[in-house]
Amino acid sequence: MAVVGCLIEIYPAIVIEVPLLVPQGAVYGIDPIRLGIIFLGNLELGYLMPPVGLNPADVVLSFPQACG
Repeated sequence: MAVVGCLIEIYPAIVIEVPLLVPQGAVYGIDPIRLGIIFLGNLELGYLMPPVGLNPADVVLSFPQACG
């Protein structure tokens, strides 16, 4: 999930991945609320993770002088 968070925005990742992962979580007996919290946490880590994380790229594009 963190890899998906590196490559695309969080909301499209939710739309793509949730229908695939919720049935698998139900098979293994994982509570859907707990699965959602873990899912969002992993996506956010991927969103922040360099070198392809979208958040650091936004900062560099917003403040080119400060980032060298």
